[in-house]
Amino acid sequence: MFTFSNKTVKEFIETLDSSGGVSKSNKFIFRSYWGFRDSTSGNSKSANTRKIEFLCKSVSIPEISISTFESSNFRPVTKLPYTSINNDFTATFIVTNDMNVRNYFLDWIDNVVGKQQASPELNNSVNYFDDYASQVDITVYSDNGEYARRFLFFDVYPISVGELSLGYDNENTVLEMPVTFTYRIATEYDL
Repeated sequence: MFTFSNKTVKEFIETLDSSGGVSKSNKFIFRSYWGFRDSTSGNSKSANTRKIEFLCKSVSIPEISISTFESSNFRPVTKLPYTSINNDFTATFIVTNDMNVRNYFLDWIDNVVGKQQASPELNNSVNYFDDYASQVDITVYSDNGEYARRFLFFDVYPISVGELSLGYDNENTVLEMPVTFTYRIATEYDL
């Protein structure tokens, strides 16, 4: 049986202190840099991304994965890597009465595959990648408000705007909406 000695606890505390303490999961900002062009007028619409920053309740940094194949050239059979995988990530947003956050992401998805039309032949007309792919920046802060880590996702776009769960028994519950994103490139660094 393992027991902590005073020395082990002291070393543990020193390790945490020398690393700036533990990172908290509630100290972050989600920034989206997508703005869109009105498909009917061609005018650029200014998206209120500042509101999006404040309404992001949670976001998960995607895991890093490697695809492998099993090779029988070795004994025992061995998994060998052949590519990395960009896993999708999800952010949950608080929905306000004006539905701005929902409209923002619905407009973004409409910019990817076109608005759903009454005529089926007009549906799912995919736009050019450069017209809808954007950047998302997730910055994590330390307890004292300093930058701790920055995650940058390039060529990002939403692939799902989640359901709004309504119910008469949800009287004092804030309406939330998950949005799932995909991306082409990710990088992270200390600030």
